[in-house]
Amino acid sequence: MRDHARIDRMIELLRTIWHESSDLRLGQLVTHLLESKDSREIWAVEEDMAELSLLRRAGTGDVEARRDPARIDRIDRMIELLRTIWHESSDLRLGQLVTHLLESKDSREIWTVEDDAAERKLRAARFNGIGEARLTK
Repeated sequence: MRDHARIDRMIELLRTIWHESSDLRLGQLVTHLLESKDSREIWAVEEDMAELSLLRRAGTGDVEARRDPARIDRIDRMIELLRTIWHESSDLRLGQLVTHLLESKDSREIWTVEDDAAERKLRAARFNGIGEARLTK
């Protein structure tokens, strides 16, 4: 089981990075941050490496150049949904969680999930009580 304080730290780093790169979709962002070419690699990234990657990238973007208030609001909503779901499924790694939530088999599918569809999937997972047992099937 993951430490909930660590989940919160990683979620806040993810929020910071996504604000800096708000033109990216959730799947694009996570795939890029975890430096993987397909979801099988995303599944294997241990939390120490994921957190280190997030720490390296936080604060390195040009925030003002890409900040769109509508996108930032959506990012914040999705981040909070992701935080809640990850707390409920804390045995999963970040890559595992996002791959399951976006219902993807590889990074090509993750990259193509539009944010409105991703947000619907996050809401469905949150409000339908999808927890660790259902995610790992």
